[in-house]
Amino acid sequence: MKSKSQNTSLGYSDFKSIREQNLYYVDKTSVIRAVHEGNQVMLITRPRRFGKTLTLSTLRYFYSNAGDYRPLFEGLAVGKDAEMMALQGQNPVIFLSFKKVKGENWEDSLRLACSVLESGLLEHSYLEKDPNFTDWYQKNLAMLQARKPDAVACGAVLLRLIDKLYEFHHERKVVVLVDEYDTPVTTGWLNGYYREVVDFLKVLLGDALKDNTKVAKSVFTGVLRVSKESFFSDFNNFATFSVIGQDLFSDKIGFVPEEVRQILRDHDLNGREWDDISKWYDGYRFGDTTIFNPWSILHYVEYPSKGTKPYWVNTSNNRLLMELFFQSSGRVRDTLDTLMKGGKVNTFVNEHFTYDTLHNNDDAVWNMLLFAGYLRAENQRLVVRKMHYDLSIPNQEVMYAYEVIIETWFREQLQADRTLDFMFEYLLKGEMKVFERFLRDFVERVFSYHDTESRYTENFFHAFLLGLFVRLDADFVIRSNREAGLGRYDIALLPKDPDKHAGFVFEIKMPDVAYKETLKQALNKAKKQLQLKKYAQEFADRGIAKVFQVALAVHGKEVLVKADLVAAP
Repeated sequence: MKSKSQNTSLGYSDFKSIREQNLYYVDKTSVIRAVHEGNQVMLITRPRRFGKTLTLSTLRYFYSNAGDYRPLFEGLAVGKDAEMMALQGQNPVIFLSFKKVKGENWEDSLRLACSVLESGLLEHSYLEKDPNFTDWYQKNLAMLQARKPDAVACGAVLLRLIDKLYEFHHERKVVVLVDEYDTPVTTGWLNGYYREVVDFLKVLLGDALKDNTKVAKSVFTGVLRVSKESFFSDFNNFATFSVIGQDLFSDKIGFVPEEVRQILRDHDLNGREWDDISKWYDGYRFGDTTIFNPWSILHYVEYPSKGTKPYWVNTSNNRLLMELFFQSSGRVRDTLDTLMKGGKVNTFVNEHFTYDTLHNNDDAVWNMLLFAGYLRAENQRLVVRKMHYDLSIPNQEVMYAYEVIIETWFREQLQADRTLDFMFEYLLKGEMKVFERFLRDFVERVFSYHDTESRYTENFFHAFLLGLFVRLDADFVIRSNREAGLGRYDIALLPKDPDKHAGFVFEIKMPDVAYKETLKQALNKAKKQLQLKKYAQEFADRGIAKVFQVALAVHGKEVLVKADLVAAP
């Protein structure tokens, strides 16, 4: 710790800048010995804004032989560790940060990833001045700067750079540090290019680091360990250090209670704020270690007059959370309500995370929220050879995030209501193409895939449309599953004033999966049934001259509509 006269290091993630500008710094350099004693390849997962980048930056300046960084560690824990300081400044270091690789499509993300590699190459620009490396350096730099870079060529750069640094530095092993490796993976999942980005990283990182005797240490940071198709499974001497289980890093990232008390003292805060701070920013458990959110603590001491505020949750647009809750099963939304009332959810926790389970496995949703910092895990126990935990909302700041999500959900519903107003307007006008467009938009935005899973699709849409049409009961008599003509229709809207409105009869079909029927074939089947069964007879009996026969084909969240205006017999 430094004197209370110093400014905090809020917003700084570069260890060298913090030390050279004499900013307030909580000494976490014990992480260096933990890395030294750990595996050759390590992944440290923590929520965003918990200090992962600063941790890697600290390692970067400790290992790097690119300058005299020894003074940066004077007076710190590692600076007093003679054994560790004998290792300081001994290795070429490659530092790559993927935190800004967030393209809306794969082409944009590939360009951003190549720019990360370009920065890594430029940090070793001295290679260009050596005649033995000039051609290689210039060729690779040009390739990374290309307007349309080649994914395979870019993916090979890291392996080649390790080789060149090892050769240039006379067989000094390379330290590779990769920050936020999973940011492009999460972005790819949200934007539909997940497979492409995983395949790219398997080449870039997997091929470069697997059994590479020229690498001294590889340290990754991220929120999740992306497994199954991940390159991590190929590594020997690999270990993951996550928010569950007590390990070397449990107290190394984030602030423990005594550090927070010292921070308050150093900033002339007398401790009366402790209860409020604990309610808002405590509650995390990394293994058995109590952890405070460092981002929010530093904000609080920087602006104490503002009191406790949701600093951490405001650093994200919560898009991932919205995707999880709106696209998950109704059970997830019901459990969210339980959590917000202070309850807990008991679930199996699996560090080997796979994105492809998020939409069909409730446990995967809770696992994602745990590792992302939106839940805490307690009461570990073994249940049928699987490790279960009680998960709960850690603090008031995270509770605020959930409240924002719920508010957004209601806002979406209000928007959906306006959509429904338009949808009914065009339905009653008989403009069925426009009606179909609004219906499809509503379904895509609001429905969960699990609400409409194959075996229930037809029943779900029947109930959904019947519920929607209730709002038309002032002008229509609404019927469901009634006999008419030569059969039984699904839904009918019988106008109370035939001079004002036409009638509507609906037939809903889903494709027969056993016969590999298409959505369009199901639509034609529904249309044919409307024609053959002569449902319009009930309308004629009521003196309704015009009837729209509306065929709907549904499958999952897909909808097709076809309507014919006929004269009642």
